[in-house]
Amino acid sequence: MRRMLKKFWDWLYWGKGASPYASFERRLMASMVDTLLLTIAVAPLFKKFLTISIPAKQTLESYLAAYQAGHMTEEAFNEQVTQYLVADGGAYLLFADIGYQMLFVGIIVIIFWFCKNATPGKMLLNMEIVDARTGNKPSLFQWVLRYVGYLIAVLPMMLGFLWILWDKKRQGWHDKIAGTVVILKSQKEKP
Repeated sequence: MRRMLKKFWDWLYWGKGASPYASFERRLMASMVDTLLLTIAVAPLFKKFLTISIPAKQTLESYLAAYQAGHMTEEAFNEQVTQYLVADGGAYLLFADIGYQMLFVGIIVIIFWFCKNATPGKMLLNMEIVDARTGNKPSLFQWVLRYVGYLIAVLPMMLGFLWILWDKKRQGWHDKIAGTVVILKSQKEKP
């Protein structure tokens, strides 16, 4: 069993085949590690400090309670909720926390990329992100583009991430947008 685990780790850490580009599986594992670490580190902060949406949630819950208790008709309920979300800015309050979370996480991720050319998950699995043309460290502008590219890659049912599976350089849409590639450190060479 121990031997099997060592073999698996070696495969995961050093990669398979002769390609210098990190595989989809390896990148997925790194992403899972990063998500776990970010959740542990950041979720308590979000719960404590990002409370913009609480009044909106309470208002919508009060409308729902009144409707369920029979104090308002379905038509009145729909009208009240629509009025609150659209005209009174309730939708802004609900989405503000999400926007701040994305901004906060983005800053953390971009700092890691800028300082280490990788997130903790990529570092653990022996990968780094480099400029696709030169093989050097990407610019700050490329890092920001890459993070924005994440949002674009997620929208059409994760197709932008799945793109890694069949792309010659194993680039997702976020890599293509930023002009980056993810390579194995042990096989670092100019792509």
